[in-house]
Amino acid sequence: MEKLIKEKLERIANLKEDEVGFKEENVKFKIIIPLLELLAHKKENLDLEYGTREGKEIDIFIKGLPRDCKVLIDTKNYTEDLGDHIEQIKKYTFSEAALIAVIANGTEIRIYSPLRGVEFERSLLYYIKRDDIVKDSIWHILQSLLGHESLQKKTVFEAIEAREREIKSTIAEEEKADEEYTRRIESIDADIEAKEEEIEQLKKDRESLAKEME
Repeated sequence: MEKLIKEKLERIANLKEDEVGFKEENVKFKIIIPLLELLAHKKENLDLEYGTREGKEIDIFIKGLPRDCKVLIDTKNYTEDLGDHIEQIKKYTFSEAALIAVIANGTEIRIYSPLRGVEFERSLLYYIKRDDIVKDSIWHILQSLLGHESLQKKTVFEAIEAREREIKSTIAEEEKADEEYTRRIESIDADIEAKEEEIEQLKKDRESLAKEME
């Protein structure tokens, strides 16, 4: 990472809440736009309040990219819970046929891409804390997915496909684990049922013996 870029990233990463401001406009202009400029996007190519086909407005749409490399960015206020807005960004993504959708507040950035056979909610490529953008590994991720060169040359597809394989592998492992735990729980439930029947039979035998004693 170049020294000048690192210094600028550090300034963005180290901004305090009162330095950014509470409103989503502050997040847009003090965090996201400066970050996009470091990723080599020209300010004049950042279409603010971009109108969608459904008559909605997206905070940032990056112009001048290949048609199959559309990027949409939605910013929220500093402390907004991004989890409350996944359905909204999902609608924007599919209505505009976007390759990448980003949603960000003052502390985190989430990067999504519609993956084949995966629910959008689970198509989260990366969850990035603003504090971490100065790390070389995180900067590499940002460059590979949101960098101007990566989008223009379409190498972004390689980055998405690699991440897609990782996500699908994780989902498969989770499903396998769920199946194993379900099988074990069902086995225990069956044992409990068998023991309950055995206990009921023992109770009946005890009552029978008690009557014989009388």
